[in-house]
Amino acid sequence: MKRRLMIRKNAVATAQIQLNNALAAQQNSIESAKQDVASAEASFSKSQADAANAVTIAQTNLNSQLDSLLTTQTNNIDSYTLAVQQAVVGYNAAMQNGGDTSTAMNKLQSAQLQLQQAQQAQYKDTQSAQNSLTNLQNALLSAQSSQSVQVAQETLNSALLKLASTQSSAAAQIEQNRQQLAQAQSGQQLALNSAQASLDQSKQSVNNASSTEGLKVNEAQLQQGETKVKLLSEQLQDGVLASPVEGVVTSIMTPVGQNAGQSAILSIASTDPVIATVNVSEASVGKFKAGIPMSVKIPTLNKDFDGEVAVVHPAMDATTKSYLVDIKLKDDQHELLPGMFATSSLKSEGKQSIVVPADAVLSQSSGNAVFIVKDGKAKKVLVKIGVMTSSSFEITDGLNVGDELVVKGQELLSDNVPVQVGQPGKGTGGAQGGKGAGGAQGGQGAQGGKGQGSQGQGAAGDGQKKWQGGSGGKEGEGKPADADAASGGAKPEAQKAGAGQ
Repeated sequence: MKRRLMIRKNAVATAQIQLNNALAAQQNSIESAKQDVASAEASFSKSQADAANAVTIAQTNLNSQLDSLLTTQTNNIDSYTLAVQQAVVGYNAAMQNGGDTSTAMNKLQSAQLQLQQAQQAQYKDTQSAQNSLTNLQNALLSAQSSQSVQVAQETLNSALLKLASTQSSAAAQIEQNRQQLAQAQSGQQLALNSAQASLDQSKQSVNNASSTEGLKVNEAQLQQGETKVKLLSEQLQDGVLASPVEGVVTSIMTPVGQNAGQSAILSIASTDPVIATVNVSEASVGKFKAGIPMSVKIPTLNKDFDGEVAVVHPAMDATTKSYLVDIKLKDDQHELLPGMFATSSLKSEGKQSIVVPADAVLSQSSGNAVFIVKDGKAKKVLVKIGVMTSSSFEITDGLNVGDELVVKGQELLSDNVPVQVGQPGKGTGGAQGGKGAGGAQGGQGAQGGKGQGSQGQGAAGDGQKKWQGGSGGKEGEGKPADADAASGGAKPEAQKAGAGQ
């Protein structure tokens, strides 16, 4: 009965939450619709204002032009009127004095003609201005009913309709949620009444159990009730999930309030111990055994962590052609986070060896060979190869420290071909000291380690297949040179071979 009451209470709480969410969502929709209406009204008002402003500017310009024209024409008419008056005076004077009346008459007629033409021009210009004013008034009516104003009016009407529709939909949704809440509350009340009836019945049973036989019956019922309570307690405990490991929650895949079902709820990453998993090539995996000390560098933190090999996985990754090695790290400060990128290296000392670029070694029918420059001639030397990576080979026999190695153009050389060494310079990829045979880098599977190069401590690789200096050292320097071979005009580059550890 208590379980039924709890279910009813949960249903009421869920219905109340749904009602509150519906109210909030519909309120947001109404506010958004109101904003659309306000925006449409502002756009409509702006369109009308723009149209009225354009007409006002045009009318102002027309009035200015008309005033200027009337002023000019009035001045012209006044000037021509004065000229006519002067011509009349001249003609009268010629008549009285017996002068040249013909010339005076011509001047009078010419002045009268100019005055008539000016008056006609003034009339035409006045008519033209009247027509322009009529056109301007028509433009005002057209602007008020222009397409932009109509579009703004339609947008406003659409926003008003959307607001009305949103309010209607909100009212319907809120009413539906209220009905669901009322139903849940009614169901809760029914469950409460049923529980009260059961309680009254139990009290009546207790009152009837005053006799010995009644006590025996009640004892059996008590045991049955205790069994049910125990079963319910177990079911309640089953509702609490306990993580099998201690760690940090990295993601929550089931939101609060959603049924979990058979899917995962949380993702937990264990931080004790911290395990770094690296890829190791097939050639180097044999050097890794459980308990071997390792050094792991985290580029994000720019910090090295000590650790030891925990597990060497026996299966090869078919994609990377490498093996996975788990390294247990010491992280007392809890700085490491799941998913960080890491590179690793063995902490063993290794052995003395010579490491050269892989491109400098030629694979021929007689064996692997390289070219060195000795006494101004290219000399072919057969070599034995030890540990190999994609960018460098360990030379176990055939080269000595200080040999000048040809690293470019060796494919075009022949044995004992004279070469001329040009100006010396710094090499770009010569042999440097490294752990050719004594270690392997993790992370990306590149091999290498610390060693003593020709110019200081160097590294054959750092997990990213680059040639660079080791801790506190320099990059190895060589002597690249252009040499003109006697056959084919080859131009090889040479570098000094260095011994590494």
